[in-house]
Amino acid sequence: MLDVSRSGYYAWRRRPESERSKRRKRITKRIHQIFVKSRRLYGSPKITQILRREDGERVS
Repeated sequence: MLDVSRSGYYAWRRRPESERSKRRKRITKRIHQIFVKSRRLYGSPKITQILRREDGERVS
């Protein structure tokens, strides 16, 4: 159906999570925390500012 070999699929499943994927999940979780803590008032500019100031994250 997806034109992927069985061995290729299982190799993909066993592969460890990439650093990029880990960072993306961590930042997404932090963005959600900031948003909820602000009573869902802050938009992307304010959240970006907080991430840079408090966490030292470089995001766009």
